[in-house]
Amino acid sequence: MKAAAFATFGGPEVMELMDLPEPQAGPGQVRVRVKAAGVQHFDCAVRSGLYPGNVEVRLPQIPGNRRSRWNGPTKPIG
Repeated sequence: MKAAAFATFGGPEVMELMDLPEPQAGPGQVRVRVKAAGVQHFDCAVRSGLYPGNVEVRLPQIPGNRRSRWNGPTKPIG
């Protein structure tokens, strides 16, 4: 899948379009093909490395979380 992500911390210039493994839906889950997603202040702080110490960030990182606003069609339930 293609994803806007970052592999190093920094400003907006560290964002790049990456090819990442396509996730599979598990039991009772759906997969969503995201067509649009919002960017929040927290996303910018994480990308910049200015996040609270209790937040684990694995690189490469796709900004956002399950509370982020996104839109797209669902895929079959796992």
